[in-house]
Amino acid sequence: MKRTNGASLILWFLFLGSWLMLAGCGGGGGNPDQDGNGHEPPAPGVFNLIAPAHNDTASTTPTLSWSAASNATSYRVELASGTTFTSSAIIHTATVPSTVTSYTTPALAVGGKYTWTVWAINDIGESASQYYAFTVNNSGGLVWGKTSPGKSYDAEPFAMAIDSSSYMYVAGYELDSADEDQWRIEKRSLATGELVSGFSNSGVVNSDSGTATAPVTGTMEDVWAMAVDLGGSLYLAGYDSDVAGNERWRIEKRTTGSGALVAAFDGDGIISEYTGTGGSNQALAIALDSSSLYVAGFGARGVDGAEQGR
Repeated sequence: MKRTNGASLILWFLFLGSWLMLAGCGGGGGNPDQDGNGHEPPAPGVFNLIAPAHNDTASTTPTLSWSAASNATSYRVELASGTTFTSSAIIHTATVPSTVTSYTTPALAVGGKYTWTVWAINDIGESASQYYAFTVNNSGGLVWGKTSPGKSYDAEPFAMAIDSSSYMYVAGYELDSADEDQWRIEKRSLATGELVSGFSNSGVVNSDSGTATAPVTGTMEDVWAMAVDLGGSLYLAGYDSDVAGNERWRIEKRTTGSGALVAAFDGDGIISEYTGTGGSNQALAIALDSSSLYVAGFGARGVDGAEQGR
């Protein structure tokens, strides 16, 4: 009878024990993409866009914000033109780390419509948010300035024009220091809505005929219409008051650069004209062609003072 060598038997048991240990450990090492229970880590969780809200308005450089997504390692922001998101309409893409849940866009066009979305990303996959659309509306709205605080109903804009150099002009009236109406003209940037400092007094022209005298009070001077030509001139139409407080047409020509009156226009840059006898006389509309200026409004008839179109 052949006997097994004692040393060989010991080696065989050692080999069997090592094999069982490796089998119990799943072959050793494990999958680095698995958690401690052998499961794959999840893709990023559900999250939501916050601002600008869907169909909201925003500034020309809005800050997009969203809630945090669980398990995200980064976010991808996508901005598309139009109100329906398509990959072909994407105009800007940016990636930010998972610690950041907001992103400020490059400058956008005033009046432009855009749609945005965000993707949460990790090594396993991507999770998308919903799509939100917004419209660019300057920097969120501007307040018409006035010289008499507390009397906001006595400062109103009535006319607006845009030139070819990305500026807008707004005109109407406000109260002067004597609580009388005076013309107010502003020049602002289309991109930011800010006043343009080189235009007269920090972006604002105050124009007052100054002809009404005591005891006449409460005189009215309003800008009703405005037009800009390509040669750098701004035309305004409305009305002012004479020394007796009677209304008359008023037309001004100013430079779009500095807001100064153009002296060659009727000798001083201003036309003050009665279109009727007494009563109310107001210019309400103005238009330009390549060589002429057209103004329309109404004046009082000499017979009975009734207003008539002109």
